[in-house]
Amino acid sequence: MSFFRTFSDDLHELNFAGLSPVEKQRIMQGLYDKGHDVKTITKKLNLNESFVRSRINAHRGRGPALA
Repeated sequence: MSFFRTFSDDLHELNFAGLSPVEKQRIMQGLYDKGHDVKTITKKLNLNESFVRSRINAHRGRGPALA
């Protein structure tokens, strides 16, 4: 899989940057739950891997949360 930057990537990154911390966490968790790995999330959102890992609940497994 290649990780070439596109206009769409830049646009999504700008939109993501304007979100609240709670919204960012929900998006990162949702991407992880849908099967995207941490490295892909970090590259597409231009974030630090440790930041993403600290914001997602990887220990709960993938799939919808039991609320």
